[in-house]
Amino acid sequence: MVGEIRRKNRSGIINLFWVAVFEDDRDEFAEGVKKAAEGGDRALVPWVVRNAGFDDPNAMMLDVCANLELAKEEILSAWAEAREKEAVDIVLLTRRDLDLPFTASPMMIPGWFPVSAGTVVAAGVEDITWSVSVDIGHEASSTAELSRLLFELDEVLIARLQVVAHEEPQRLQSLWARCFGEDDPTNELVAMSGRLASVRNPARYRPQARKGTTVVGVLWYCVNTTAPDSLGKTARSLDQALGFNLHQDEPLLGVLSRMTNPILDDSMRSMFYLLVAMRSACQFVTAAAHADGYGRFPVMLLKGVSLDLRRFIDAVVAALART
Repeated sequence: MVGEIRRKNRSGIINLFWVAVFEDDRDEFAEGVKKAAEGGDRALVPWVVRNAGFDDPNAMMLDVCANLELAKEEILSAWAEAREKEAVDIVLLTRRDLDLPFTASPMMIPGWFPVSAGTVVAAGVEDITWSVSVDIGHEASSTAELSRLLFELDEVLIARLQVVAHEEPQRLQSLWARCFGEDDPTNELVAMSGRLASVRNPARYRPQARKGTTVVGVLWYCVNTTAPDSLGKTARSLDQALGFNLHQDEPLLGVLSRMTNPILDDSMRSMFYLLVAMRSACQFVTAAAHADGYGRFPVMLLKGVSLDLRRFIDAVVAALART
């Protein structure tokens, strides 16, 4: 967040930023902001908004001034330590989004303010909650946890398919013909189990999208090389092989990947969601490993996508482990 503010072209005497802190303790967050801002040229002041207001565009600057008075000591302290004596950046830490437009309004600078005191300036509050961006490999993506879940998914899929190969091998015929090739399922699953056993750190696990690797790797390759509207057939083959309905809430990326002709069967649809979520998670951890080759993305977006994938895959792992 501090980096995002510093990258902005800030030309005002006072620059106001709104950040909604939904989960973390705001006082701890403010301390983190202060620490991150140390050594910067300009004064940057995080302020926890505890009073009401910021719900009427006509009273916006009055609400700002009320909080400036409360933050007077922090503002003067940050100013004293700043090398650039031109402006102050203030971060308003709240519990909600700012449901007002970002428009500049006249504002009287307080008489004690360290710059342009007593003058009238145009100021506005910019909500940067959803625009603070980081690279895809940032810790907000939780890719280590995503990798661990992919490893566990590989484990339970191999175990489940080994049971099916022993008890009802005919159920694997369609999936093997479509994704795995002509090799004997029993022998191939043993080899896959051995490859997985060689993984020393599941938190750094990255499946390989090709045949002859592991179940997740082969299915990832299969999804990548299958036309989107043909994935229903792959889902049917996987459903026949695994033989049970996951009964899990659908992942967002699965819903957004909906085919032209929707899958009506609940069990098949859950397998379609599994294929899409698995492929998305694999792509995510791979992109994170090569983050320097991509741009920056809103941190809230990365957190949300990662959380949705992790929630779904974790539930699938638990369901498969119970069978």
